[in-house]
Amino acid sequence: AKIEAAVAHLAGVSDVSVNMVAERLRLRLAPGEATAEDVERAAAAVGHRARRVEAPAAEGVAGEQGPSWPADQDDDGAAHMAVSICRDRA
Repeated sequence: AKIEAAVAHLAGVSDVSVNMVAERLRLRLAPGEATAEDVERAAAAVGHRARRVEAPAAEGVAGEQGPSWPADQDDDGAAHMAVSICRDRA
């Protein structure tokens, strides 16, 4: 998907996966590199609105686990995040 490629090219972003059916973008963001706002701008550049997901488990979406934004962090400080996405129809 275009959104996956756009976000994956940001500095410090890895482990990008997109589920268009669930309208979710998941990624790992290294500290001191791209920001959450950079991720949102990259999504917008390819025609998607993105918003931070505060508590995906509470939304009842199958497969969602744990907090996501601000995200859980690895020992190296990298954050795991989930973003709600939808195609911008405007």
